[in-house]
Amino acid sequence: MVGKHRKRKGFASVLGLALVGVLAFGVFMASAAQASPIWHLSGKTLAERGKTQEAVAAAGNSLSVEVPEWGVTVQCGLFRSSSGYVKGEAEGSMVMIAEKCVSNLKNCQVSAIGGMTLGLGLISGGSTGVIETLTPSYGSSLGVLAFSGASCPLNELEETLYTSSGSLGAAVSQGSNELQLAGLSSYSIHAAYGGNLVVIRLGGTTTQKAPELKLEAW
Repeated sequence: MVGKHRKRKGFASVLGLALVGVLAFGVFMASAAQASPIWHLSGKTLAERGKTQEAVAAAGNSLSVEVPEWGVTVQCGLFRSSSGYVKGEAEGSMVMIAEKCVSNLKNCQVSAIGGMTLGLGLISGGSTGVIETLTPSYGSSLGVLAFSGASCPLNELEETLYTSSGSLGAAVSQGSNELQLAGLSSYSIHAAYGGNLVVIRLGGTTTQKAPELKLEAW
């Protein structure tokens, strides 16, 4: 009888530990399900502020456009948003304009590249735990890439960029009143330029903010 009693007690202990393990796993899964980053305005979600969306603006200092087949690289030292908003938990849209662009080709001037419409999103990852994605609608226009210059080998070449795949990504860190976005090299947009592949990458640091409240993502 004593042996049987001990056996039952041991089984009960194992069963208790198993239940504790299942409950702990359930808590972990619930926490993981809630871990997706969400837009916040000064500590509150848009829903908590009674908003469906909020206007935002962005400005950055490094956007590159590469045409590998031609060995051409265009580096834009400034890009900014002409309009933009965040909405819901982790969505949004932004129209970007790239300016102060220079080419690695001698005697070639490059015009500003405007009208890049990018969808905004938030995912977990990166060194800061949050990545903001900037994704175009595939097949959509990303603006016009135009070269000029009497001695430029691509003089008067002007083509519209059409997206085919990919997205830009930036690691998110919190600033005093704005998001700081640092470009991730593993993210890029592929587009077509006169039948040639174009690769667009975001680098440097970008600031993104709402007009009045602190824009956050966590």
